Amino acid sequence: MQWAQDIVQAEPNLDRLSLHVSGKNPRAKDLYEKLSFHTHLQEKSIIWHFLFNKKEWYYMVWR
Repeated sequence: MQWAQDIVQAEPNLDRLSLHVSGKNPRAKDLYEKLSFHTHLQEKSIIWHFLFNKKEWYYMVWR
């Protein structure tokens, strides 16, 4: 994760690092929050439900 954060900081065309976390994985969400990510959007997606059998997702961003 540190490598990705370093790339974002070094590259002027990049302004954020983002990821999706399943709503059924609160431990991962807590971990990313400890790494300074914040929830930008909480979404329910039928497509993600069909692909991963998980309907609720958090879009998290680190700036």
